[in-house]
Amino acid sequence: MAITAANLTTNQNGTGATSYTTASVTPTSGKLQLLMVGNQVAAGTPNAPTITGNGLTWVQVATKVSSTVTLRRVTVFRAMGTATTGTIVIDFAGQTQIRAGWSLAEFTGTDTSGTNGSGAIVQSASAEQTDAASSTGVTVTLAAFSNVNNATYGALRYGGSSTTDNVLEGTNFTRIGLVNGSASYDTEFAAGNQTAVNWTWNSTSFFSQAIGIEIAIAPPPPPTTGQVGSMGLNNLNDLSMMNLNNIL
Repeated sequence: MAITAANLTTNQNGTGATSYTTASVTPTSGKLQLLMVGNQVAAGTPNAPTITGNGLTWVQVATKVSSTVTLRRVTVFRAMGTATTGTIVIDFAGQTQIRAGWSLAEFTGTDTSGTNGSGAIVQSASAEQTDAASSTGVTVTLAAFSNVNNATYGALRYGGSSTTDNVLEGTNFTRIGLVNGSASYDTEFAAGNQTAVNWTWNSTSFFSQAIGIEIAIAPPPPPTTGQVGSMGLNNLNDLSMMNLNNIL
């Protein structure tokens, strides 16, 4: 069964704060949760947030800070476990952000080994576009995938309006969640292998940061006792026929 993705909540807040709270959500217990957070400060380098909520342990997968003017960051967190209904708190340890956005996605059909979704994450990488760049897009390059059935996830913090600048998902990707404000926050998904995790737009005047992730598919179930028994019986029958033929 192929991996699938569903948007649980996507939103943003353009008011300065040291923490933000999402809408109430109900993650499914035992399924991979990926939370993208984009944030910006007025000066200095923005903190990577800590995440609490839904009775889950949220672990950072990857983060990317703009390298030219270090005011902007995008981070992705993973979680998996016994979940409860409720809000998620995104906390910046007392550092005031001028804006933030988030998108929570739930995935079905992933590897469930490890702790807090660790077995479902194979690799991650990041990339950025600066406002001095001449290109109209950003591409995160992942290494070759470890399994042809693994899926691809992308998270983008774009410095402008995705509506005005026509931000589009890359080829073979579908949108999970998108929200506009003073900045835009977008997540995308492909059920197959996509080493180029990308977006395009029609403006070159904004900073953008992106993360790409390979998601591991659930391993096939082991054969049942009946299947093993049938295999053994067939092998015995084959040996019996060989012995009989040798006698004849």
